[in-house]
Amino acid sequence: MKVIQMTEEDREIFQHLDPFGKMHFLRFPGAFALVATMEQEEYDIPAGLIIVRTVEDALSVEWLYAAPEYRGQGIGSELLQLVFEEAKEREVEEVSVRISENLLVSSLFWDPERFFLNDVFRQEDEELPEWHTTVDRLGKLIAQDDLINEKAALSPEMRPLSEMNASEKKAAAQELKKELKNKIPEELPELMSLADERMSFLLCRNGSYAGILLIQKYGDTWHPFLLEVKEEKDAEKLARTALYYSEDHAKPKEEIRIECSRPATEKLLEKLRIPADVYQVAILYAEVKEYEKQLQKSPMP
Repeated sequence: MKVIQMTEEDREIFQHLDPFGKMHFLRFPGAFALVATMEQEEYDIPAGLIIVRTVEDALSVEWLYAAPEYRGQGIGSELLQLVFEEAKEREVEEVSVRISENLLVSSLFWDPERFFLNDVFRQEDEELPEWHTTVDRLGKLIAQDDLINEKAALSPEMRPLSEMNASEKKAAAQELKKELKNKIPEELPELMSLADERMSFLLCRNGSYAGILLIQKYGDTWHPFLLEVKEEKDAEKLARTALYYSEDHAKPKEEIRIECSRPATEKLLEKLRIPADVYQVAILYAEVKEYEKQLQKSPMP
């Protein structure tokens, strides 16, 4: 077995190891992917993939997959071990992993809970809800609330990201960090560059920025990945603006995934009456030092 770091040129070769489209995480600052291949005489066969990004002070495993015919050969353990080594090099103290209920249902040949729930990983947070819906399921809701959505979208307070130049975006990022303080991540300029400008908006009131909604498109999936506001009522305005423009920029069968990492997000979705399938997501953590101790005693399962 050989492990390499995946490059942009390699993505198409290893695409079949990513059936849920997790490679979009590679666009985030500090993200990387490792690929395991089985060596053959003429060429190497892709056998496993792990996708990792930086989330606050941890490396977050967003996807770990081994091809069914190569499972049980230690591919997952080898890839995970290399992630811990990378965390040590970056002086990161923790590695986290997300286990979604919908992935458990689809994992017919592998038990991710059994793989991660051992003496190293622990679950500290409560399970978080993750909403999955499609654009066509939103159709009736959009039509029913069209006037409300239109009023929010056409408000002079709304600034589409597509209408802002580079210097305006930079100034907006600096002002949002100042106004919203700890709510806004340091890498906001980089995150703004990842967003789909047709569906991402800033709220500007009395000459200053007071809210932001960033939505990313990857494949056939729309993913709102940042919603922060100075006043809670403004979250609904930004969400309704995105709903209003979704008719122009989204196709009926495209999926929308919303991670409810905060109670306020879940309340907002319920208020908007978003029709969706809701899955529970568990977040597990492992300390790098603890992993090294356990690795000395016995290898990972």
